[in-house]
Amino acid sequence: MILLSGCKNNVNDDYDSLDDYFLAKANEVIIKDKQISFYDDSGRDELITLTKGYDNVMSLYASYTTLWYESGGVVKSTIGGNNAISLYETYIGRNIIDTDGVLVVANNSAGSNFNLEKIFSLEPDLIIASNAMNGYNSISEAIISAGIPIIAIDYNDFADYLKWFKIFSFLNDQEKLYDEVALKSLSEIKNIIATMPDVNNKVLAIFPSSSYPTGATNNTLIGEMLKELKQTNIIDNELTDKVVLNLEDIYLKQPDIILVICHNTEEEAKQVLENTIFKNPIYNELEAVKNNRVIYLPKELFHNKPNSKFVLAYETLAQILKGE
Repeated sequence: MILLSGCKNNVNDDYDSLDDYFLAKANEVIIKDKQISFYDDSGRDELITLTKGYDNVMSLYASYTTLWYESGGVVKSTIGGNNAISLYETYIGRNIIDTDGVLVVANNSAGSNFNLEKIFSLEPDLIIASNAMNGYNSISEAIISAGIPIIAIDYNDFADYLKWFKIFSFLNDQEKLYDEVALKSLSEIKNIIATMPDVNNKVLAIFPSSSYPTGATNNTLIGEMLKELKQTNIIDNELTDKVVLNLEDIYLKQPDIILVICHNTEEEAKQVLENTIFKNPIYNELEAVKNNRVIYLPKELFHNKPNSKFVLAYETLAQILKGE
């Protein structure tokens, strides 16, 4: 993990360190002539080298499909299903399955739903996959053996966004978009962070799982953003991204703010919490609850990968933390 230090109120003093922090992964990408080389997130200890001009791209994760489009490309096949279609409509502006004739490989990104025979029948010349839900591992051996380039991605924060935008825009022969979109977002986010007032809230971020709510660690998107905005995440666990909530422990730590990351709507999130932690009398003894500082965060900015909406996500979170 890269350490972020010294970013408070003086913008000029902080710009260099913020560039180093956010661009560290992107700067490891090597571009030489018409080739780009990088390490993906598969754990393979080998540099992946690709060229421009893939005509039959398959994306097996909806958020990466939207990022591919944002960086100037199109796909021939991708993930379907209501959640994916909602992402396409929100980030691309249309349901690409209906309007563009993009073929559906599976209706969600879980590797258990992938059919190798169907994947091969679509004859992709590049596959973009996620390590989530065993998506990459379920197909990678067969795909690599067949000689089809495949990229495994773990995308957890804005630094990851910058890295993969740089790679995708190069492959799409749209490098100018990296400057116009990604680096423009970086400039705006640096301003948000560097001008954040010296206020350090203790924050609890909750994923309202239907089985039982979990708390977000620093290894999540919201956890990284809280750290960058100089807040204290009371769920301190570097070994995982989510931990089952223990209200007795949370009571001892007394968060100033509780953030609920909505998976669907705010109403659905509240219903899940009504059926779980709201029933525990300790919940109502939390200072954040007493002070009406329980905030429901919109799905499109904090549950999904924000992509082009990263600036809005940082602005929204900063305003909440400042009490605006």
